[in-house]
Amino acid sequence: MNSAATDHSKIKDLEHRNFRNDDFWKLVPAWSSVTRGEFSNHLWQLKNSVTKIEQVKKALDKRISKEFYEDLLHGQQITPMNIRITPYIFSLINWDDPYNDPLRKQFLPVGSQFIEDHPYHMADSLSEDADSPVPMLTHRYPDKVLFLPITICPVYCAYCTRSRVVGGSTESFEKETYGANQKHWDNVFEYLMKSPMVEDVVISGGDSFMLNPAQVKYIGENLLKIPHIRRIRYATKGIAIYPQKILTDDKWFQALTDVVEFGRSFGKQVVMHTHFSSPVEITKWSQMAMDRLFSAGIIVRNQAVLQDGVNNHVDDMVLLTRQLGYINIQPYYVYMHDM
Repeated sequence: MNSAATDHSKIKDLEHRNFRNDDFWKLVPAWSSVTRGEFSNHLWQLKNSVTKIEQVKKALDKRISKEFYEDLLHGQQITPMNIRITPYIFSLINWDDPYNDPLRKQFLPVGSQFIEDHPYHMADSLSEDADSPVPMLTHRYPDKVLFLPITICPVYCAYCTRSRVVGGSTESFEKETYGANQKHWDNVFEYLMKSPMVEDVVISGGDSFMLNPAQVKYIGENLLKIPHIRRIRYATKGIAIYPQKILTDDKWFQALTDVVEFGRSFGKQVVMHTHFSSPVEITKWSQMAMDRLFSAGIIVRNQAVLQDGVNNHVDDMVLLTRQLGYINIQPYYVYMHDM
């Protein structure tokens, strides 16, 4: 048999090479007439993100049952996290079985699946506030810090350990969120200049995808100019849930590329860390975004979060790991939840 003629899509061990590329968003009634060109645009994705439970019902029309909709409303009344979900991810949810869908579980909490908080539950379970020498910075380990320049994200994850500040207040939780503030950033740079042990900076938030191009460059270049800092990581779930930004936001992509090249000129490493947690999240769009990042010499690593019904089965995690490797993402961490 001619091996070139083999249909690899029929071989189970090679399923990690096959990525969804149909017009899946057209299964959502509200977007049935949206063209591939429109869906490809990062601004369309941002403008049409679902931010209220009422929008879920409006988008799905008769595809959502009354019982499930009421369960979503109940979940929103008790969750500490607002909802925000891109049309890309919203469309990938299996709306014929939303209760068991791994994407719905990550981004759209339902009241019936909440359990009581553990007796030792803490809002700041990682003690980030206690280890904050200046606003927007957590310094727990001698040689690395966590820089939190913004508190907004392109999607809000139901499992977020920073839900006490990220995403704005909800019906049941008041939050002290903050936006981009260059004065606070400058205070962070000043602190780091005086902390010679620090070599590694994680830029998170919120999500670094929500920084504008000028902010991406300002933060990156100022950190790289500090002599003892050797590595910076832009942390974002964006590649997993909003790959259109990599593909069509050329100014943002160029800003990131400039910082990577600036770091390389100093012999320093600039990478991206992202969050793919389920094989369902990976499509042809993911592969195209990674092709562009890989071509620009940008290293991307993955930090999956272990979640019940999402990736807590060996087969799911093996498939996810193989898919990531195939599109040039380095599997890096698997996080387990803190209290």
